[in-house]
Amino acid sequence: KFSDATCVEATCESPSPIDRSDGSHTTDCAGLRKGETCAMFGCTNGFVKTEDLVCKDGVNFNHPRCLEAPCLDPPPVNANATTFVDRCTILAQEKVPIPSRTTCKPNCAPGFKLATGAICLR
Repeated sequence: KFSDATCVEATCESPSPIDRSDGSHTTDCAGLRKGETCAMFGCTNGFVKTEDLVCKDGVNFNHPRCLEAPCLDPPPVNANATTFVDRCTILAQEKVPIPSRTTCKPNCAPGFKLATGAICLR
């Protein structure tokens, strides 16, 4: 005689480590069911997540990343420059964050030349 066979709902195991995350998701998110979001997933200071960490199919998690945070405002213009007339200005006018490591180059005032641009560093 056989014992009764049983099936239980599949859950996602512990997710893999994610570079530049705060790490709490690796232990606190195990056991989620299909479609559930891990509330504990976050990135370290200066980084932002590309998407939430979700148990896709009851077995595997999706693969969000932590990317450098963008600059939300254009760089300030000093007395030797006039305005920024490059990609940074366009993004700022459209209220689009400026990606990290983007160099913004100002128009220099008469009698001045550009030595270095302003780099978005978070």
